[in-house]
Amino acid sequence: MGRSKSLLLLILLLLAAGCQNADSGTPAVDLPTQAAAALLPTETLPPTSTPVGEGLPPTRTLTTATPQPTRAITPAPTRTPAPVNAIVNITVPENNAQLLIGQSVNVGGLVQRDTAQTVTVALLTINGQTLLEVEAPVAENNSWQTEFTVPPASSGPAQLQALVRDAAGDILARDVLAVTLVVDTSTLSQYLVVSRPVAGFSVVGGYYLYFDGLAGRPTGNRLTLTILTDNCQVAQATQGIPLNGSGYWQAFVYVPNNISGPGCAMVSFGEPGAEDRWEVSVPIDIKPPEGPDSYGVMIAGPPPGGALFGGQSFTIYGTAYNARDELVQITISLADGQSIAQATAATDDFGYWETTITVPFGAVGSATLNAFIGQAGDEDYASTELLLEILPAPTPTPGP
Repeated sequence: MGRSKSLLLLILLLLAAGCQNADSGTPAVDLPTQAAAALLPTETLPPTSTPVGEGLPPTRTLTTATPQPTRAITPAPTRTPAPVNAIVNITVPENNAQLLIGQSVNVGGLVQRDTAQTVTVALLTINGQTLLEVEAPVAENNSWQTEFTVPPASSGPAQLQALVRDAAGDILARDVLAVTLVVDTSTLSQYLVVSRPVAGFSVVGGYYLYFDGLAGRPTGNRLTLTILTDNCQVAQATQGIPLNGSGYWQAFVYVPNNISGPGCAMVSFGEPGAEDRWEVSVPIDIKPPEGPDSYGVMIAGPPPGGALFGGQSFTIYGTAYNARDELVQITISLADGQSIAQATAATDDFGYWETTITVPFGAVGSATLNAFIGQAGDEDYASTELLLEILPAPTPTPGP
């Protein structure tokens, strides 16, 4: 600071001297020009440190590690289980087994299925009515087994089915056994039995079909007889018959002449869905009124296995289909082939025939009752027979 003041004072003195010379007229003397004052160096300060991170783009943070590209890890493929083709079979009981109504039945077999699928066992009539359905537990070795009591609702031909169902209840596999439901009249108070027609019997359209059987405490003392077609779902003829309580019953039902093919003969009592409902269906074969197989004859009475006495006269009756000259021939023969009685019966428009025949005195033992139409070897020949037992003629009681 002192050096600056001295320099300023020197300049002021020089200016004052110049002014004096001008005033006095004395020529000015050129003084040497003072060199410009040198600029003194200023103190150099150390550079100001810049805080880390200032002045850089906002998208980059130096305090954070630079992100590196990540490698996507592909998950290991998982194995999708292959779908199982469902298969089931019934090993117990055997086909055509007889199941006693009101008794327990064991049913078992093997199955191939997914664990989410179930096995059930169903008992059905031949026209598709489900009598019961129960679930069957499956063991680790893929065997299954269940037990049920045969319900008192139907008798005769039936089906036992094993089913594999999915979670929605749809059927994926099925095995079917034919069984027969048997009535024990000593243990059941209410029942229904159809003895005839037998399963597979052939009837011709335009003629009578014969029914008979047993009934125990039929609801309303009345039976309904029906001829069905289309998988036993469509009724083609229906007839009701009154009963006088329990016991033997028989009836003839006309088969329409405009139907043919597989069918069912059904007998029932009680209302559908009611607890006292009984229903028996028998599969039959319906032939057209005319054709190479539209011939037949059957004996309705006496019933098979009946007994007659020597010297006795009895009525024999039945139905015949397309009988030549509308005649039926009847013979009775002993076990050795000896013919002991003959008769001829005429048929009506619906095939019904009836006549009386006499067993001779002295005849005894097993015998065959034969009925036939046409001549043996001809296309229109048909025959049927049943066994009878001929008992010795009763000894006359002497008069008083």
